[in-house]
Amino acid sequence: MSRHLVWLAAFACGASVAAHADETPRLIPARDVDVTYQALIGGKMVRERVRWLAADEIERIDVPGRAYMLIDHRNHRTDIVDAKTRSVIETVNPLAGEIADLKDAQFTRLGAERVAKHDCMAWKAVLPGAVTRELCLTEEGVLLREKNDDQTVIEAVKVRFGQLSAKLFDIPLNYQAAPNGNLIAIPPYGP
Repeated sequence: MSRHLVWLAAFACGASVAAHADETPRLIPARDVDVTYQALIGGKMVRERVRWLAADEIERIDVPGRAYMLIDHRNHRTDIVDAKTRSVIETVNPLAGEIADLKDAQFTRLGAERVAKHDCMAWKAVLPGAVTRELCLTEEGVLLREKNDDQTVIEAVKVRFGQLSAKLFDIPLNYQAAPNGNLIAIPPYGP
């Protein structure tokens, strides 16, 4: 599974994080949002769509290809849904390690920016092991951009706020459980 995709999802978990001067960016969207990202995956730029059902803390990530992920942050459950085989794989929550890292992250406010026609605050996040990310988050907790080593790996190109149908976040009733051996590979962000 993509470590950066998991990183993006981990920002939504709402984990408490340490911050300088008691500054902590909001890490989960405060209201429903539909974001289209331009993401660097396998050395090429692709479009991804991420939708949030904020009240239930559920995230849907549509990656290129046939699958999408449903991440229920409140209940610590992740499902990979494969439309081609009409199957679903429930996975052990891949966010556990990332959440643990976020709890110990040090955030530094860098300054105001504008991405995809929305204002955001740039933050430097330093995780244990000196892993550093630069994030641009709206006041409402929407990730608009992530940079790794000064290279943009994901950036919002379209952001739409508005109520989303809960049905988008349901697993279709006629989908069957698939064995974990059929897990769909999701490439990592970056070159």
